[in-house]
Amino acid sequence: MDGLRGLGALAIVIAHVWLNLGTAAPLGPLPSLIQRAPLFLVMFFVLSAFLLYRPFVAAGFAGQPARVGRYAANRVRRIVPAYLLVLGASGFVLGVATVAPFRVDAGMPPTLPETGWLWTHPVLTVVNGSLLQTLLPGTVMTGIGPAWTLTVELCFYLLLPALAGLAFALGTRRLGVPAPVVAWTGPVLLVATGLVAKWVHVHLVLAGMNPVEAFFADWGPTWQAVFARSVLVQADLLGIGMGCAVLFVRWRGTSRTVARLGAIAALVLGGLAVAALLPTWYDTGWGLFWAGVVLLIATRPPGRGLGRVAGFFAAPPVHWAGEISYSVYLWHLPVILLFGRLGWTAPQTTVGFLANVASVVAVTYVLAALTWRYVERPVLRGRRAR
Repeated sequence: MDGLRGLGALAIVIAHVWLNLGTAAPLGPLPSLIQRAPLFLVMFFVLSAFLLYRPFVAAGFAGQPARVGRYAANRVRRIVPAYLLVLGASGFVLGVATVAPFRVDAGMPPTLPETGWLWTHPVLTVVNGSLLQTLLPGTVMTGIGPAWTLTVELCFYLLLPALAGLAFALGTRRLGVPAPVVAWTGPVLLVATGLVAKWVHVHLVLAGMNPVEAFFADWGPTWQAVFARSVLVQADLLGIGMGCAVLFVRWRGTSRTVARLGAIAALVLGGLAVAALLPTWYDTGWGLFWAGVVLLIATRPPGRGLGRVAGFFAAPPVHWAGEISYSVYLWHLPVILLFGRLGWTAPQTTVGFLANVASVVAVTYVLAALTWRYVERPVLRGRRAR
């Protein structure tokens, strides 16, 4: 799965280079493709829930209690050290942390967020250091902008033990409900929550707004933005990933390849249909699509036919890009903002855009590789040793 993460991180880097340094470049139809990069955020949510729920499902099927303490410690080790490093470098060394959300003046398009030094904003530093910035209108989208997804992840980390461990403890061991049935409780609950929240967001929160007003409501210092970026609106994507984990554990050790491929095809094609026909649940459709891709990669060993997809994502360069993808995700926007502030950018031409992408990618991946080697990997190796 690392390779899939690596591909998603690269797509998001390119999209943010275009948004910050290349919107005026004559790129033909390319911007319309670049604007689809947020679909990889959908993939990140699906994949994260798949990987995190899978051990809970396996333990529940085996009649064993989930190891919640170990799970919590692993989440802290995986997310916090690299995040605090990049946040500190951005806010206290480079001065490119976001210190104010988007602003929209009357009759004007949205302005870019204000960047600066976090040492002049102690409360903002504490809120961002705690990954709580997306829960408050005054701090939403501050610090490291893309880190709003980490607040969603944090909320999911807190919910998962209750959705998984408690459900198995009560449903299977107390009430005698079969584990395969109990395993679907959390996924169904989250999918239903996300579907309702998305409908509320589109048809009630944004109803009657023009594009500029809708953008401000979704990304500015508003309670609407807090809701739009919340775990509630993303819950269906997380539930879909949890459903993938149930299917994966159920399929493990079986040889019903045709039925398995049929289910994967149904997810992919059904997801594309939902995205095309039901705009309210556009992201939900793509969540189903990514669920099919995740299960295809997870259940098909490298080899001939469809197995070559898994083989591609297991290739060493792609796997390496996936290993450092979390650091890439954290570092890329501070690098872009630093380049813009220092004037280290090429003109907004086709060649200039490609040059900006190349320079941002080069610096970002060097920083990410160093962060992986000297921060992330030592912490993760220590976890495995213990």
